[in-house]
Amino acid sequence: ELRGNGIADSGAEAIACSLDGDLRLENLDLGSNMISARGARAISDALLARGARVAVLSFAENMVDTDGARALVAVIGSTVGLRSLNLYENPFSLRELEPHLVSAIKRCDKLGRLDIRARAPARTKTGAPDALAAGAGPLDAERRAAKRRVRAAWATRSRMQLDGRRGELFL
Repeated sequence: ELRGNGIADSGAEAIACSLDGDLRLENLDLGSNMISARGARAISDALLARGARVAVLSFAENMVDTDGARALVAVIGSTVGLRSLNLYENPFSLRELEPHLVSAIKRCDKLGRLDIRARAPARTKTGAPDALAAGAGPLDAERRAAKRRVRAAWATRSRMQLDGRRGELFL
């Protein structure tokens, strides 16, 4: 069990070194480990370069920013056989990640579960929600539009699947 062990980026990099083309994992759960973009990129690069197969990949509740999330989204549709990607509760920008997500969703018919619910908005020193972080005003409209585009790509992909399973998308 690797979840919640505080392995951080150095631990993720060590795990990345052990991923090779002969390895087939059902579940690689690196959630709640203080992993940032550096560790996410190390895992992503290893999976893409070495061809290890992972069916379920979870980076939930870490510190993966947009660059790290982009690296993990690149794994979707690659040769690693990914069926589920969990990026729940990470501080990435859905608005910036959306074009990469839409492209990856369109390329992959095996992905059955995608959890990209971002971390709750930051709060000010007084404990009130930070309006800028919460996405108030024009930024909020852009975030909602990004969600609509991701949902539309997911729905289109789901209709094209031959087995009729729609899968699960969490935004």
